[in-house]
Amino acid sequence: MGRFELDSSFVDTGDPHFVDAFIATGSMNSQCLTTINDSTLPWPGQTSGAYCDQVVHDGVQGLGIGVLLANPAPPDLMLVITVWQKGAQQYPDAVPCDGPC
Repeated sequence: MGRFELDSSFVDTGDPHFVDAFIATGSMNSQCLTTINDSTLPWPGQTSGAYCDQVVHDGVQGLGIGVLLANPAPPDLMLVITVWQKGAQQYPDAVPCDGPC
């Protein structure tokens, strides 16, 4: 299990309502979970949820993470998420994806 802080650098440049991240877990298992633990957004109702899915990004296996925001992301955005993926070998730092990973 890994805990990550996603800031405004993770906001999709083509859609300010979407936050994208990739975590190179080394697994391609579709069983994954993600939760939002904390945020600088007013709560509740500022996100339409978070999701995860197995992906290959730049030739690396891992998790694609997406969060859909109700309003465009503010410049001071901070989302704290926890993720888990079956078969994950590691949870290194998350990296931004511009568009779904």
